[in-house]
Amino acid sequence: METTIEKLMEYNIYILFIFMVLTGTICGLTLFLREQKQNIKTFLINIFYSIIATLTVPLFLNLISSELVKTILEGKSVYKPQLLVYIGFCALAALYSKSFLEKMYSKISEDLNKAKEQIEETRNDVESLQDALVEKERNIDITVEDINGFNKKEEEIFKKILLLMKAIYNSTFKYRTLHSLSKEIEIPEDEIITIFAKMKKLRLIITKESKQGNTIFGLSELGVSIFTNKES
Repeated sequence: METTIEKLMEYNIYILFIFMVLTGTICGLTLFLREQKQNIKTFLINIFYSIIATLTVPLFLNLISSELVKTILEGKSVYKPQLLVYIGFCALAALYSKSFLEKMYSKISEDLNKAKEQIEETRNDVESLQDALVEKERNIDITVEDINGFNKKEEEIFKKILLLMKAIYNSTFKYRTLHSLSKEIEIPEDEIITIFAKMKKLRLIITKESKQGNTIFGLSELGVSIFTNKES
Protein backbone atom coordinates (compact mmCIF):
# COMPACT_ATOMS: atom_id res chain seq x y z
CA MET A 1 0.00 0.00 0.00
CA GLU A 2 2.80 2.42 0.94
CA THR A 3 4.64 1.61 -2.30
CA THR A 4 1.52 2.47 -4.30
CA ILE A 5 1.14 5.81 -2.48
CA GLU A 6 4.83 6.61 -2.99
CA LYS A 7 4.58 5.86 -6.71
CA LEU A 8 1.43 7.98 -6.93
CA MET A 9 3.14 10.92 -5.19
CA GLU A 10 6.16 10.60 -7.47
CA TYR A 11 3.87 10.51 -10.50
CA ASN A 12 2.00 13.57 -9.26
CA ILE A 13 5.26 15.47 -8.69
CA TYR A 14 6.22 14.97 -12.34
CA ILE A 15 2.83 16.22 -13.49
CA LEU A 16 2.99 19.19 -11.13
CA PHE A 17 6.46 20.09 -12.39
CA ILE A 18 5.30 19.95 -16.01
CA PHE A 19 2.35 22.23 -15.25
CA MET A 20 4.66 24.68 -13.47
CA VAL A 21 7.08 24.86 -16.40
CA LEU A 22 4.28 25.16 -18.96
CA THR A 23 2.56 27.90 -16.94
CA GLY A 24 5.84 29.76 -16.55
CA THR A 25 6.59 29.46 -20.26
CA ILE A 26 3.15 30.67 -21.36
CA CYS A 27 3.19 33.59 -18.91
CA GLY A 28 6.77 34.44 -19.90
CA LEU A 29 5.72 34.52 -23.53
CA THR A 30 2.81 36.79 -22.61
CA LEU A 31 5.17 39.19 -20.88
CA PHE A 32 7.51 39.09 -23.86
CA LEU A 33 4.72 40.03 -26.28
CA ARG A 34 4.04 43.10 -24.14
CA GLU A 35 7.64 44.27 -24.46
CA GLN A 36 8.23 47.27 -26.71
CA LYS A 37 11.67 46.01 -27.70
CA GLN A 38 11.40 42.37 -28.66
CA ASN A 39 14.62 40.45 -29.10
CA ILE A 40 16.11 37.14 -28.03
CA LYS A 41 17.49 38.64 -24.80
CA THR A 42 14.14 39.98 -23.55
CA PHE A 43 12.49 36.73 -24.66
CA LEU A 44 14.85 34.58 -22.58
CA ILE A 45 14.71 36.96 -19.60
CA ASN A 46 10.91 36.85 -19.47
CA ILE A 47 10.76 33.08 -19.96
CA PHE A 48 13.40 32.30 -17.34
CA TYR A 49 12.05 34.78 -14.78
CA SER A 50 8.54 33.34 -15.16
CA ILE A 51 9.65 29.71 -14.88
CA ILE A 52 11.82 30.45 -11.83
CA ALA A 53 8.90 32.27 -10.20
CA THR A 54 6.58 29.29 -10.73
CA LEU A 55 9.21 26.93 -9.29
CA THR A 56 9.29 28.98 -6.08
CA VAL A 57 5.51 28.75 -5.60
CA PRO A 58 5.83 25.60 -3.38
CA LEU A 59 8.27 27.54 -1.17
CA PHE A 60 5.85 30.46 -1.01
CA LEU A 61 2.95 28.17 -0.04
CA ASN A 62 5.11 26.57 2.62
CA LEU A 63 5.97 29.98 4.08
CA ILE A 64 2.28 30.80 4.46
CA SER A 65 1.63 27.32 5.95
CA SER A 66 -0.53 26.18 3.03
CA GLU A 67 -0.91 22.43 2.44
CA LEU A 68 -2.08 22.83 -1.15
CA VAL A 69 0.95 21.06 -2.62
CA LYS A 70 0.68 18.22 -0.10
CA THR A 71 -3.03 17.83 -0.88
CA ILE A 72 -2.31 17.55 -4.59
CA LEU A 73 0.59 15.11 -4.20
CA GLU A 74 -1.29 12.81 -1.84
CA GLY A 75 -4.49 12.82 -3.92
CA LYS A 76 -5.56 9.91 -6.11
CA SER A 77 -5.26 12.22 -9.08
CA VAL A 78 -3.85 15.67 -9.60
CA TYR A 79 -6.68 16.49 -12.00
CA LYS A 80 -8.85 18.12 -9.38
CA PRO A 81 -9.90 21.62 -8.28
CA GLN A 82 -6.78 21.95 -6.12
CA LEU A 83 -4.62 21.70 -9.21
CA LEU A 84 -6.50 24.56 -10.87
CA VAL A 85 -5.94 26.69 -7.78
CA TYR A 86 -2.25 25.81 -7.81
CA ILE A 87 -1.93 26.71 -11.51
CA GLY A 88 -3.58 30.04 -10.66
CA PHE A 89 -0.88 30.69 -8.05
CA CYS A 90 1.80 29.81 -10.59
CA ALA A 91 0.28 32.11 -13.22
CA LEU A 92 0.20 35.07 -10.81
CA ALA A 93 3.76 34.40 -9.70
CA ALA A 94 4.92 34.19 -13.33
CA LEU A 95 3.11 37.31 -14.55
CA TYR A 96 4.57 39.32 -11.66
CA SER A 97 7.79 37.33 -11.53
CA LYS A 98 10.27 40.10 -10.65
CA SER A 99 8.08 41.58 -7.93
CA PHE A 100 7.14 38.12 -6.66
CA LEU A 101 10.77 36.97 -6.39
CA GLU A 102 11.82 40.20 -4.66
CA LYS A 103 9.05 39.82 -2.09
CA MET A 104 9.96 36.16 -1.61
CA TYR A 105 13.55 37.14 -0.93
CA SER A 106 12.45 39.80 1.56
CA LYS A 107 10.18 37.33 3.34
CA ILE A 108 12.89 34.69 3.59
CA SER A 109 15.43 37.26 4.82
CA GLU A 110 12.97 38.46 7.44
CA ASP A 111 12.31 34.89 8.60
CA LEU A 112 16.04 34.17 8.76
CA ASN A 113 16.62 37.27 10.88
CA LYS A 114 13.80 36.23 13.21
CA ALA A 115 15.30 32.74 13.43
CA LYS A 116 18.69 34.25 14.32
CA GLU A 117 17.05 36.38 17.01
CA GLN A 118 15.27 33.34 18.43
CA ILE A 119 18.53 31.38 18.44
CA GLU A 120 20.24 34.26 20.24
CA GLU A 121 17.41 34.46 22.78
CA THR A 122 17.60 30.70 23.32
CA ARG A 123 21.36 30.91 23.79
CA ASN A 124 20.90 33.70 26.32
CA ASP A 125 18.26 31.65 28.14
CA VAL A 126 20.68 28.71 28.27
CA GLU A 127 23.36 30.98 29.71
CA SER A 128 20.90 32.17 32.34
CA LEU A 129 20.10 28.57 33.24
CA GLN A 130 23.80 27.78 33.39
CA ASP A 131 24.22 30.58 35.90
CA ALA A 132 21.86 28.63 38.14
CA LEU A 133 23.75 25.33 37.87
CA VAL A 134 25.79 24.43 40.92
CA GLU A 135 28.46 21.79 41.49
CA LYS A 136 28.78 21.11 45.21
CA GLU A 137 32.02 19.15 45.08
CA ARG A 138 33.77 21.28 47.68
CA ASN A 139 32.60 21.55 51.25
CA ILE A 140 34.64 24.25 52.92
CA ASP A 141 33.38 25.95 56.06
CA ILE A 142 34.55 29.40 57.07
CA THR A 143 34.16 31.00 60.47
CA VAL A 144 33.50 34.48 61.76
CA GLU A 145 37.22 34.90 62.36
CA ASP A 146 37.93 34.35 58.65
CA ILE A 147 36.14 37.58 57.71
CA ASN A 148 37.92 40.73 58.77
CA GLY A 149 35.72 43.48 60.18
CA PHE A 150 32.82 41.18 60.94
CA ASN A 151 31.05 41.66 64.24
CA LYS A 152 30.86 38.37 66.12
CA LYS A 153 27.55 39.42 67.62
CA GLU A 154 25.99 39.24 64.14
CA GLU A 155 26.08 35.46 64.14
CA GLU A 156 22.70 35.05 62.41
CA ILE A 157 23.52 37.25 59.45
CA PHE A 158 26.95 35.62 59.23
CA LYS A 159 25.29 32.24 58.68
CA LYS A 160 23.34 33.65 55.75
CA ILE A 161 26.45 35.34 54.34
CA LEU A 162 28.22 32.00 54.59
CA LEU A 163 25.40 30.30 52.65
CA LEU A 164 25.59 32.92 49.90
CA MET A 165 29.37 32.80 49.68
CA LYS A 166 29.41 29.01 49.47
CA ALA A 167 26.65 28.99 46.86
CA ILE A 168 28.66 31.35 44.67
CA TYR A 169 32.06 29.78 45.33
CA ASN A 170 30.89 26.21 44.71
CA SER A 171 29.10 27.21 41.53
CA THR A 172 30.26 26.09 38.11
CA PHE A 173 30.11 29.73 37.08
CA LYS A 174 31.75 32.83 38.51
CA TYR A 175 28.53 34.86 38.68
CA ARG A 176 25.07 33.89 39.92
CA THR A 177 21.62 35.40 39.46
CA LEU A 178 19.64 36.65 42.43
CA HIS A 179 16.79 34.27 41.59
CA SER A 180 19.02 31.19 41.42
CA LEU A 181 20.69 32.04 44.74
CA SER A 182 17.34 32.63 46.43
CA LYS A 183 16.04 29.32 45.13
CA GLU A 184 19.12 27.36 46.20
CA ILE A 185 19.59 28.65 49.75
CA GLU A 186 15.86 29.31 50.33
CA ILE A 187 16.18 32.92 51.38
CA PRO A 188 13.84 35.60 49.91
CA GLU A 189 15.39 37.82 47.25
CA ASP A 190 14.71 41.06 49.13
CA GLU A 191 16.52 39.66 52.18
CA ILE A 192 19.47 38.59 50.04
CA ILE A 193 19.73 42.13 48.68
CA THR A 194 19.99 43.42 52.26
CA ILE A 195 22.70 40.83 53.01
CA PHE A 196 24.56 41.79 49.84
CA ALA A 197 24.68 45.38 51.10
CA LYS A 198 26.51 44.12 54.19
CA MET A 199 28.82 41.98 52.05
CA LYS A 200 29.68 44.97 49.84
CA LYS A 201 30.79 46.93 52.90
CA LEU A 202 33.03 43.99 53.79
CA ARG A 203 34.31 43.91 50.15
CA LEU A 204 33.24 40.28 49.76
CA ILE A 205 31.10 40.61 46.65
CA ILE A 206 31.15 42.16 43.18
CA THR A 207 28.38 42.70 40.64
CA LYS A 208 28.06 43.09 36.88
CA GLU A 209 25.33 43.22 34.26
CA SER A 210 24.45 40.06 32.33
CA LYS A 211 23.70 39.98 28.59
CA GLN A 212 20.00 40.05 29.49
CA GLY A 213 20.50 43.30 31.41
CA ASN A 214 20.13 41.69 34.86
CA THR A 215 22.49 42.23 37.78
CA ILE A 216 24.50 39.11 38.61
CA PHE A 217 26.69 38.52 41.65
CA GLY A 218 30.13 37.04 42.21
CA LEU A 219 32.74 36.85 44.93
CA SER A 220 35.43 39.54 45.07
CA GLU A 221 39.11 38.59 45.19
CA LEU A 222 38.91 38.94 48.96
CA GLY A 223 35.86 36.67 49.09
CA VAL A 224 37.55 34.02 46.95
CA SER A 225 40.79 34.28 48.92
CA ILE A 226 38.99 33.29 52.11
CA PHE A 227 38.09 29.95 50.54
CA THR A 228 41.42 29.39 48.79
CA ASN A 229 43.27 30.08 52.01
CA LYS A 230 41.13 27.48 53.80
CA GLU A 231 41.80 24.98 50.98
CA SER A 232 45.53 25.45 51.22
